[in-house]
Parts: sequence; structure tokens; C-alpha cells
Amino acid sequence: MKDRFSEISDNIKRIRDEITDTANSCGRDPSGIELIAVSKTMPSSDIELALRAGQISFGENRPQELVRKIGEISEKNIRWNLIGQLQKNKVKYIIMKDILIHSLCTESTLLELERLGRINDTVTDCLLEVNTSGEASKSGISENEIEEFLGKIESCGHVRLLGMMTIAPYDTKDDEARPYFDRLRRMSERYRSFFKTDRPELSMGMSGDFRAAIKEGATMVRIGTSIFGKRQ
Repeated sequence: MKDRFSEISDNIKRIRDEITDTANSCGRDPSGIELIAVSKTMPSSDIELALRAGQISFGENRPQELVRKIGEISEKNIRWNLIGQLQKNKVKYIIMKDILIHSLCTESTLLELERLGRINDTVTDCLLEVNTSGEASKSGISENEIEEFLGKIESCGHVRLLGMMTIAPYDTKDDEARPYFDRLRRMSERYRSFFKTDRPELSMGMSGDFRAAIKEGATMVRIGTSIFGKRQ
């Protein structure tokens, strides 16, 4: 029976190999795809094991859990990502942390990021979450809201927009998810001038559909279960 380190290390290697193979199959450079290990609900000890295996980017869903883990892990060479919803009243927990927010999609959160950013003289990096499936149960702004919301972000001097994020419908697997990722890529190209980077990020693809996301241009894939196993 494998110990926990071997399990996590082997899973990371397998996922990295699949990322490389998929990227090569569609003429992409694998180094342009960042693997984010989604560690939500997992103990900090699992993150430390993943760090030992060479993983440096991690994703958390809840601001307070993220802040707790930042405090528990001494390793400084780590990239933190908040991939879950950030409500206005939780902005205060993360405003001075060096993280990338993947889920910006409400005006109230945007304005609070700007207000606290101005007070603390800090700029927060964000991705715009877009609901490409149109499902009412999913967060993210709709396609017809994007341009107006981008204008509001552009007027904020303490929020830096680096790209977009989406989640495909949960019941889609692999290539079934490609239309949703293709939609986000096209939106990113259309609104490229709003991003404060030469290479906008496309955060899309999870354990069941990351290969499809890579084929459609993902620069970040968010993998949890396939690395850490099923959550309680």
C-alpha cells in the first residue's frame, strides 16, 4: 500500500505527463500551462507533501481556509489561488495576501477590493469569472454583461485583471466540455485590451475535463480529486 507522499507524488507526475501529452498533441508548449493543485478541505500536511513533489501552485475555495493555510505553511515559494466565490464581507481576509483571485464576478466585491486596496496601498490580481454554460446554479457573469463589467474594473486602480475563468457543466467530460472553453477563449480574445498582461490567463478545466481545456487554450488547469483523492 502506498504511503501518502507516494500517492500524491505519483498523481502529480501522472497529471503533468497528461498535460504534456495533450499540449504536444495540439501543438502547444506544455510550459505555458500551469497546474493548480486544488487543496480545498485537504489538510496542510497534504500541501506540504505536494510541495515536496515539486508542486508550487495551490487552489482554495474559502478565503478563511486559505488564510489559515498560508499561516500554517512556512514555504515561501508557493503560489496561492482563490478559486471559490469571494463575497464582499470576506475581502478583508485576503486583501493583503499575495494571491490570484479566479472568481471576480460581482460589483460589490470589485468595489470592496478597490476600497480596501486604496486604504492599504495594494493591488489585487484577479480573473473575471464567466458563466459560459448559462446554468442558473453557477456563479459568474453572463456574456452580455462582460463589456460593462470590464469597464467598471478598468476604472479601479487597485484591481489588476489578468484573464478569465470558467467552469463547464459538471456532467460534461473531456471533449463534451470543449464548446464552453472555446467560448471563453473567444471572449478573452475579443476583450484582450482590458487585461493588464501580455499573456492573458485562461483558467479552465478540472479533473474530468482538463484535456479539453488545454485543447482550447487553457493556461491554468485546476486539479483536485485526481491529485489528492476524493474529499470528505
